[in-house]
Amino acid sequence: MKQLQVFKSTISRHARAAKINTEKPIMPKIKSRAFGKDIFLLGQDADGKNYWLESPRWDCNWYWGFGYIETYTNNNNPSAARDIESHSHASKFMSEYFTEWNGSKPILKYRTFTDQEGWELSELFAQFYHLQKQAEFWKRGKMNTANTKVQSWTDEKLAEKINQEMIPAITVRILEILTPKNKAELTYLGLPADETMPEDIL
Repeated sequence: MKQLQVFKSTISRHARAAKINTEKPIMPKIKSRAFGKDIFLLGQDADGKNYWLESPRWDCNWYWGFGYIETYTNNNNPSAARDIESHSHASKFMSEYFTEWNGSKPILKYRTFTDQEGWELSELFAQFYHLQKQAEFWKRGKMNTANTKVQSWTDEKLAEKINQEMIPAITVRILEILTPKNKAELTYLGLPADETMPEDIL
C-alpha cells in the first residue's frame, strides 16, 4: 500500500532528525478489506506488524460481533493475504493497545489515532463490551450458567434497544475515528487533496 510506504519514509526522516523518541509520527488512517469484510488500521508494533480492526457484524441474528483485532500473513496488503495471522479482542484496548499500564508498554508503537482519539476509543470499546453483555442478559433473562429458583429477568424491549440503537451508535463512532476523511490526511499521504481515498493502493 502506498500509504504505508509513505509512513515508512516518514519514520526514517524522524529518526534522522533524532525526533523519534519525543515526537512519534501518526500513521495514516487506512480502510481496506480482507476475507470479505471491511477492516481499519489501528497501528503498528515495534516489529512493523500492522494491526487491523474488523468491522461490526450482526451474528446469528441476536448479537453484535465486534472488537476483533487481527494481523494478516500479507502485512502491508491484507486484501491479498492468504490467512489471518493473529486474532485478539479490544476488550482491554486502553491497557493493551493504547497506554502504558502497570509498567507494560502498549502493543502499538505507532498509531493511526491521536491521544485524544485514543481515550475516546478506549471509552467506546468499554461501553461496547458492557452493552454487549447487557443485551445478552436481558435477551436471555439470566447468565445462562445454570437454572435457578430466581425468576428470569427477560426484557426483550431493552435488549432490542441496546442492539438496534445503542451499540450501533458506538460502532459507527469508532469507525468514524478510524476512517480517513479530510484533505489534510490525503495530502499527508502524498495523494491529491481532491482524490477519494482508495481502499487499497499497491
